[in-house]
Amino acid sequence: MTNASAAKAAAAVDEKRLWQRHMAMAKLGATPRGGVRRLALDGNDNEARRVLVEWARGLGFTASLDPIGNLFIRRAGSARDAEPVMSGSHTDTQPSGGKFDGIYGVLAACEALEAIERAGITTRRPLEAVVWTCEEGGARFPMGTMGSGGFVGLKQLSDILKVKDDAGITVGEALKATRAALSGIEERPLGFVKLVTARRRLLGRLGGGELVGAQIVGPRAGELIQECALAMQTRCFAGRLTQTIHAYPAMSVAVQQAAAQLFPLGRALVESDGSETRSVSG
Repeated sequence: MTNASAAKAAAAVDEKRLWQRHMAMAKLGATPRGGVRRLALDGNDNEARRVLVEWARGLGFTASLDPIGNLFIRRAGSARDAEPVMSGSHTDTQPSGGKFDGIYGVLAACEALEAIERAGITTRRPLEAVVWTCEEGGARFPMGTMGSGGFVGLKQLSDILKVKDDAGITVGEALKATRAALSGIEERPLGFVKLVTARRRLLGRLGGGELVGAQIVGPRAGELIQECALAMQTRCFAGRLTQTIHAYPAMSVAVQQAAAQLFPLGRALVESDGSETRSVSG
């Protein structure tokens, strides 16, 4: 997006529209003292999601759910297979939450999509607004960052679906009501759907002993790390590892552990910029 396009999109942002959407959402689970009680996957949370899907479809956007119930609203890009640019937050609140708790991040992302659409701007990458499921741990379900954690592989889907609220309702059971509220919603895999393609690209670009880049994101990131290390082992020398994009906070530790398992004792994993070679781990 050029500076001119960015300025055009910014000019299309409608402050009044954004505020009205906040006030409409604040009615879903409104409390007598002016706050909001909209617990994960309850009736109000499902209605908030339904309203977002209805808005998205009205603008020609698509909406989809993954197995944990994360909601994705997508504005298509000119490159259909390109990885999306994503922004968002969550619609659930704490038992005594505020009107802007979580929902601000969702509605701000949605307003950005609408402004870009109304400005008539074409983007190469798809743009997505995301609603993570149950970010607020301890409100209804004891597990927090449920949807986002599952998305990047820090939490297992099977474990998440078995989590129960105080009434004994599991996440898996609650999601049935969520899907029923979102008629005709598309389903999508958990995590980044381009993961397998990314792996092929990673291995396909190992030319001349030079590893030029990798994208390591999502539930199978550990597998990719090991393939990366194995490729370097078989080449004995690895060139520049220039673009490692990841979602794991301890990625450097994971890389070192994978390398330590795959490399014989005393062998060094090295990187080089063409003028200098140094040990990364051994």
